[in-house]
Amino acid sequence: MITTVLSNYYPRFSFIFYILAGWVGFERIEDFAHFPSDVIAGAVLGTIIGKLVLLKFCPAKKQDNA
Repeated sequence: MITTVLSNYYPRFSFIFYILAGWVGFERIEDFAHFPSDVIAGAVLGTIIGKLVLLKFCPAKKQDNA
């Protein structure tokens, strides 16, 4: 969820945020702390909840075409 929200505010660094989130997920699997299905489900839920938070609490960005 944090990756989704931060990527919205700092789109230039979104690649780094997603790489770090993937790394954390991989480490959780590697340390036998979670199953791969747990990590995938967490990533999907985190992305959905992050998008919902942005829709609820952040106004739409205005684009000036002038």
